[in-house]
Amino acid sequence: MADIENKNLHVVFLPYFICSHMLPLLDVAILFATLGGLKVSVITTPHNAAIFQFTINERLKSGVQIAIHSLKFPSEQVDLPEGIENFSTVTSSEQYPKLKRAIGLLQKPMENLTRSLSPHCIFSDYFFPWSVDLALELKIPRLLFFPYNFFYHFTNKPYKKVVEPATESSSVCQLPRKLKLKRSRQPNQDITEASFEASFREQFKWSYGTVHNTFLEIEPTYANMYKKSICKRSWHIGPLFHLCGRKEVRISGDCNTSSVMNCLNWLDTQKAKSVVYVCFGSMVLLNDMQLTEIVLALKASSQPFVLVTKKSMPIPGVGDFEENNGIIITGWAPQIKILNHPAVGAFMTHCGWDSVLEAMVAGVPLITCPLFAEQFHNEKLIIQILGNGVEVGSEVCNFSPEIKSPVIGNDKIKKAVMRLMRGSFESEMIRRRAEEISVMAKRATEEGGSSYNDLMALIQEIKDCVVGKE
Repeated sequence: MADIENKNLHVVFLPYFICSHMLPLLDVAILFATLGGLKVSVITTPHNAAIFQFTINERLKSGVQIAIHSLKFPSEQVDLPEGIENFSTVTSSEQYPKLKRAIGLLQKPMENLTRSLSPHCIFSDYFFPWSVDLALELKIPRLLFFPYNFFYHFTNKPYKKVVEPATESSSVCQLPRKLKLKRSRQPNQDITEASFEASFREQFKWSYGTVHNTFLEIEPTYANMYKKSICKRSWHIGPLFHLCGRKEVRISGDCNTSSVMNCLNWLDTQKAKSVVYVCFGSMVLLNDMQLTEIVLALKASSQPFVLVTKKSMPIPGVGDFEENNGIIITGWAPQIKILNHPAVGAFMTHCGWDSVLEAMVAGVPLITCPLFAEQFHNEKLIIQILGNGVEVGSEVCNFSPEIKSPVIGNDKIKKAVMRLMRGSFESEMIRRRAEEISVMAKRATEEGGSSYNDLMALIQEIKDCVVGKE
């Protein structure tokens, strides 16, 4: 095995066009190149490549083998403005189906480029099921990437039907009844269970193994259940941003430098753990009514805040409120810096897994307000398993990042804020739990930690697999 470097083992990474998928998969690519000494190629498009090109350039200075291959994005073919190449850059609901069509048009160019690169392994996001057939054609292993936790697989009812083998003892996957989600909180309601089942059965059947952006300490039971009942060859290597040492990455929106600097300077003037940070990720398009309810709740709580919005809009009562009580940032915000600022005491979030992991590392408790995709499953993990947050009370899972669910009233939002920020015994226990999870997350990514060890084991297994075929 000592001569594996001489074989120039080459792994091609296929990140999907969602920043919460794309960035952690890029982290894996960097780790494969830096810690594994492998040759790495990442296939994407020009505007997506620009997001992480600076990070790649810094790594290249140390002599690692990382190449970014950009394919022309078919904007004209689907009538999309230039630069709309991932879901975080979408500015209207009409652009979502166009973007999906454009991504579909990229399948053949991505397949052809992968063939021309002659890789030894494909590392693909699960949103590219066609990469299974490509790997079989090339007779190379294909790793299936899930940018979230193991827990999700056991609370998504349609998903459970796919992955629970009939031969497995029912006791292995027996879950407490209280962990089941209401149908209104389940994603993928437009997809028939039969098609959902067929797609994922094939991916699991023909993939070499699966990789998750999570760490063992927060879900040991579910990690064990997953390996027993779903996929024996699986690895947990998160939080990836922390393991990789990733800093802030601007992924969408206009960057108002003065607002960002004002925010950081303002945080320096606030008391420790007093500020509520509110951000619903780079994709969410909140309607005016819901944004107004959030603002009214923050105003009524008299709690200092940092509020991040995707686009500028008039908000009732925001003038004097902003000046006296907080900061509003439109577009991109340096979330990792904000969460790690000593003044921040809570994070109101949509429960996107990247955001949850960033808060976990920072030791910041969560105010959960899930909106779509797997976010309700993440909330269940936070509230009922980990105990590092309080819920606002979201009840309906939206089909897309354009939020059309019933408006959550400011009274419910205020209640959740007050519950966490007013120094009760409950809030202190939640805060202590968040700090404990922070310690676990950091230890997991250190040399000898659970995620670090799993990453190194994964790299070694891929090396062994390739060498064994030669």
